[in-house]
Amino acid sequence: MAIDAATRRNLELTATLEGGAAGSLLAGIDRTVSGAGARLLRARLTAPLTDPDAIAERLDSVGFLVEAEGARHGLRERLRRCPDMERALSRLSLGRGGPRDLAAVRDALGQIPAIRDAFDAAPPPALAASLKALGHHQTLVDRLTRALVESPPPGIRDGGIIARGYDTALDEVVELRDHSRRLVGGLEARYRSETGVGALKVRHNNVLGYYVEVPPQRAKALPEAFIHRQTLASAVRYTTVELGELEARINGAAEKALALEQAHFDDLRADVVRRADDIARAAGALAVLDVAQGLALLAVERRYVRPVVDRTLAFEIRGGRHPVVEAMGAGGDTPFVPNDCELGDAGRIWLVTGPNMAGKSTFLRQNALIAVLAQMGSFVPADEARIGVVDRLFSRVGAADDLARGRSTFMVEMVETAAILNQAGERALVISMRSGGAPPPMTGSRSPGPQSSTCTIATAAGRSSRPIITSSRRLPKSSTGSPATPCGSRNGRARSCSCTRWRTGRGRSFLRHPRGAPRRLARSGACPRRGGAGAARTGRQSQCCRPARQRPAALPGPPAGGAQPRRNRRPIRCGLASPRSTPTTSPRGMRWSSSTRSAPGSGTMRPRTDPQPCAGIRSGPFGSTAGSREAMKPAPFAYECPSDVAEAVALLAAHGGDARPLAGGQSLVPLLNFRLARPAVLVDLNRIEALARITVEDGALRLGAMARQASVETDARVARGWPLLTEAIGHIAHPQIRNRGTVGGSLAHNDPAAELPAVMLALDAEMSAQGPQGQRTIAARDFFAGTMETALGADELLTEIAVPALPEGTGWGFQEAARRQGDFALVAVAILSKANWLRADRRPRRGHRDRRRARAHAFSGGCPD
Repeated sequence: MAIDAATRRNLELTATLEGGAAGSLLAGIDRTVSGAGARLLRARLTAPLTDPDAIAERLDSVGFLVEAEGARHGLRERLRRCPDMERALSRLSLGRGGPRDLAAVRDALGQIPAIRDAFDAAPPPALAASLKALGHHQTLVDRLTRALVESPPPGIRDGGIIARGYDTALDEVVELRDHSRRLVGGLEARYRSETGVGALKVRHNNVLGYYVEVPPQRAKALPEAFIHRQTLASAVRYTTVELGELEARINGAAEKALALEQAHFDDLRADVVRRADDIARAAGALAVLDVAQGLALLAVERRYVRPVVDRTLAFEIRGGRHPVVEAMGAGGDTPFVPNDCELGDAGRIWLVTGPNMAGKSTFLRQNALIAVLAQMGSFVPADEARIGVVDRLFSRVGAADDLARGRSTFMVEMVETAAILNQAGERALVISMRSGGAPPPMTGSRSPGPQSSTCTIATAAGRSSRPIITSSRRLPKSSTGSPATPCGSRNGRARSCSCTRWRTGRGRSFLRHPRGAPRRLARSGACPRRGGAGAARTGRQSQCCRPARQRPAALPGPPAGGAQPRRNRRPIRCGLASPRSTPTTSPRGMRWSSSTRSAPGSGTMRPRTDPQPCAGIRSGPFGSTAGSREAMKPAPFAYECPSDVAEAVALLAAHGGDARPLAGGQSLVPLLNFRLARPAVLVDLNRIEALARITVEDGALRLGAMARQASVETDARVARGWPLLTEAIGHIAHPQIRNRGTVGGSLAHNDPAAELPAVMLALDAEMSAQGPQGQRTIAARDFFAGTMETALGADELLTEIAVPALPEGTGWGFQEAARRQGDFALVAVAILSKANWLRADRRPRRGHRDRRRARAHAFSGGCPD
């Protein structure tokens, strides 16, 4: 099941909105006893299955352990004694493991026989496969048991990891290391007996090491085997060959013991790594068993039932409960009142209305969480559940801005809605709160109680029936032919949402009190809790059950006759050009634009960004659609990469309007991502080298349509002969954009905020277009037909731009106003003066105001002096 980031956050699958684990769905259902089991449960929760057969196998395992109480308890106790073998094996395989990792493998594998014995009856196939995957590792377990001490230290440097009796040589060295004082004492007693000197002592210092010390008056009684080392006033010190050998053995015992233990540890680790595949399978099987027993224990504790998951489009929940809200309120005096939900052929949309704190969002979330639990292989909190496989889960719940990305609250809502509209398929499940912030005020009356708001739960029956909820006054039939189901609620005790019972109605509201049977609120206004029959006779009604007047929500559909509703005729200025920003061409050839600046690119229409960007929103007869870089991907298309112009023209002619040429891609690629452009074929022109040339012939500048704007900007010939062009290109966005953007792409796109169309008009350039009928030349004043419109045919390709040489004495100027460097232009003006004379003020004043005054004076006219 595909679940996007916003839905994971809104449903609080693994973490709450505050970022903590407590209160999330994972914390509410986790009954595992091992680290590997907890990780597997988290993985299953974040990626539910969509194969009903695989889901049924998981449910069989949980159901078996629900019924087999003894097997469940025995399995749980034995799994509790299993360390995290999966992590230990990972560290050992990477060469970073220690003695305790070997002990973890030993202890976990040692529990496998007891785990098998916990099952009295034959388990279902999934559990049987897990038990088989545990394998047989008794040989390795026996070796690790003999080799390792019961509780080894964390590191090898301290030694003490190999048990006594595993290696005789190591035992001797360890004995010498740990009991050197006892050996020295025995040698001292023997020397006293042999010499008869009772005052003889064997001592040690850092200079002499071990030595024999006797009083000076008894020195002559020692035999020749005692070698003199030092004479003091109070003692004479000797040594012996035997004492020197003992000292050497004692000094090297610690290093030798550590080396022997390191060798044994490396050998044991290598043995474990050789069996890594089998051990990894066993670790995975232990995790599967842990998840199964944990979900079984959860089902027993919370009275969960087994859902039916099939390939139909049904979504039927009887007595459903919110798993987290129910768990947090367990043991309290307010039980969670179950609710029903049915989405199917009779109706794929539920429109839920009610006052604040009535439990609308809880109801929506609970059904989404039930679908997640069912498809991850868990029993669900309901009396009965039948769920057709859900392949995508969407939520638009809550509202918050995203300041880090510069998106307002409404923008975030539209981005989430765009993901739903563009990705929801036949098996998608959508839960959505009313977009646009707070609910609208009541119309035509004053509401004494809380306002009502709307929220929606729906399954999409194909891409053509995606629901959009608005605040219009009518409720048309849904796409399946049946009206959407309105639901009313009244909270009988005016307490938390867990006291609300949602029921379907036909113009009347229903309620169920926590300790009472469902009752209907009659149109007379009788209150079943306070007014009683007397209230019905008098017409009075208590505040607790007084129905609120609400504006009904509606599903907007196409208006009769195909005419667009009046409220949608005004386009939303969030990416598409408004008719008021149409560019104008003056009689003198100066082109200006009041639109925002656009990055140049391929010859296709593209959106522009507003000060508050709203990516890809457009208005239509069925409401608004939106897109975002995070939530939208291009529609499928075929990709062609011709090697010459003739092949490219042939491809455009063959596919007609379904083909789009790709130049720099600075405009077309965003349009593809927003799905504002959906070509069937994309013709890439970047491999046609003939279109990227920059030449000067007969004094005229000839630019290939694929010439990069950065190449034109840095060309010395262009800077000398056509400085206006160099100056204008320098105002285009940023160097990264100019490195990819092409001259022909910007001209064919004809964005009113682009610099190059205005410059080409001022320079009287000519465009060469190649089509199936041959090549034709179009003057710049005829090439630009309107806002983002050119004279190019659907099967024609712009191949070259010819710019004539500027005569002597020609003056030029380019001015552009933008919010900041690199932004879209608010207005841009390209000026070319071909006067026969020019008066310039060259007085040495360098201030900005003086330069502006001098420029104005130079173009002011007058007499040619």
